Amino acid sequence: MDSKSTRVLALISVLLSCASVPEYVNSKPAQLGTLHIWVQPDPVITANLVLDGCRFWEPVGVKCEIVQNPAKADVVVSVSYEPCLSLARKRVAATKTGAMAGVTALRPECKAVFPKDEDITEAWSMLGLSTMAGQVTLYPMCMSWAGGGIVVPDMVRRTAAHEVGHELGINHVPLSCNDNCVQYELDAAGAKLCGPAIMNAPIVDAMHITPIDADAFRRPNTRLFPNRQ
Repeated sequence: MDSKSTRVLALISVLLSCASVPEYVNSKPAQLGTLHIWVQPDPVITANLVLDGCRFWEPVGVKCEIVQNPAKADVVVSVSYEPCLSLARKRVAATKTGAMAGVTALRPECKAVFPKDEDITEAWSMLGLSTMAGQVTLYPMCMSWAGGGIVVPDMVRRTAAHEVGHELGINHVPLSCNDNCVQYELDAAGAKLCGPAIMNAPIVDAMHITPIDADAFRRPNTRLFPNRQ
């Protein structure tokens, strides 16, 4: 896919508990460089929460830093309070036509999973979007489903980690190796990756990256940190 395609993180119930998701641990990662992030000032989606999410990637050698000037940022994070149901309708429409990347929407078996317009609910919405070219948008109206109307901080952190992963050049990783409706990510050797990962869509209930995320990261990327190991 084109590196500037928009990726989507769908808001669907989390699939695995934290205890079920393996953590990638690397106590002495090679330091590849610093990812500079600017976050639109917002009382809910704070810069500290986004920074926490970015730090999920520290075990692969990515250092994260908040900057005060968007012109000096590698990634600019915006916040949109668009209603969740509105986003759900847009997401379904865009994915059906293939305009939104991350789902192989044109396969007949994939089309079958999409609801009719009258059956679209907020569960089809999205938590965030990444252009994979330096722009991320987060949607707090879709992050409150598990908190009785209050945005869940860990959901912000996981979403930020997922979208930063896209900015690092990683596509979605399907949870099941039999899922042909999500675009596969490849490891550095060109093998398909699947299994629990912060880059799953829907996202898993984890506060860390997994070994599969680390394998996906090692694939060379020309925009940020090209010399990966």
